[in-house]
Order: sequence, then structure tokens, then C-alpha cells
Amino acid sequence: MENTKPINAVITDFDFTLYNTRTLEPYKWSKERNDKLVKQLTASCTLYDGWRDTLLVLKWLGLPLGIVSHNVKGTIQQTLKATEVAVVFVLARYGRNFDYDNKRVVPKSELLEQALEEPCLQGVKRENVLYLGDTQYDVLESKRFGCQSGACFWDTNEPELLEQANPDYRLYTPTDLQYIVQ
Repeated sequence: MENTKPINAVITDFDFTLYNTRTLEPYKWSKERNDKLVKQLTASCTLYDGWRDTLLVLKWLGLPLGIVSHNVKGTIQQTLKATEVAVVFVLARYGRNFDYDNKRVVPKSELLEQALEEPCLQGVKRENVLYLGDTQYDVLESKRFGCQSGACFWDTNEPELLEQANPDYRLYTPTDLQYIVQ
């Protein structure tokens, strides 16, 4: 059964949820990360079909859209700029309180907690946030945080695990989000 709580904000993962970033995969996590090459390849990252129209619906409804991802913030921002997509905030990999010496990758449940501090989310309760992701981890972290979870099946590498996580919503195309938020 689908969740019936109102949705006042949408937060999405970046890779394989909002953008097809397959061209970056071999480079973005390696110890020999080549930032110059990653920057060049961001132009090849594309929004999945259906997102542009869905983003217009979110804007029309007045629902803020943010990104919580374990990708690097610079890569996300470069891709957003190259594809002219506006989001209200990006929280990535190390979170807001980046400790360079530690380089601790912050769990997404903690990044979602930090998102509630964003000015556009002031007064929004966690149960009225929808987090979209393409992995079991994304769904489990959204549940740990206490928000609604949306499993995005359009480019996931783990459909069975995603289903087993028992998300609140199952999305097979980005346009499915339009029906969920209306």
C-alpha cells in the first residue's frame, strides 16, 4: 500500500536516480581520481527522460527539490550547471561539517538530517519529506531518518534488493513522481 502522508519536499539521490552518470563510474571513486577528466565527462551526464517535465511540476506545486548523494559535491554542481538544472541545495559525501582530516563519508540518514536545516525546509517535518534513490541503502537510510522512501527502478543495478527494502513508493520512470506528489 502506498503512503498517504503529504509530501512537502523532495530530495533525490544523484547517480542513477536524477542523472545517468555511467560515464563517470570508473573515475569517481578510484584513488587515482582524475578530477580534470571527471570535469570533462560531466557534460556527458544526462537527466533521465521525464525529469524535466517532473521538475516543472515540482516547481509549479512549490515543492523544493534537493540532492543528497555520496558523489562529490563539485561533480554534482558541475553537472547541474552543464545541464541547467536548478535545485535548492546539494548535500554530498562529507556533509556540511566537512572535516578534511577525517574524510568520513556521512551516512545518508545524517545528510538528510542536515537537509532539514536548509532554509527552504524550515518547518518541514521529516515524515513529509520524500527521498528518492536507486539502491537498497537509499531506502533503508531514508527509513532510518524517518522520511518517506521512493525506490527508483529505471536504472538500478539491484532491483531485487530495492524491492526487498520495502519502499513507500515504487517509481519506474521519473514521471511517476508527478502522480505521487499531486
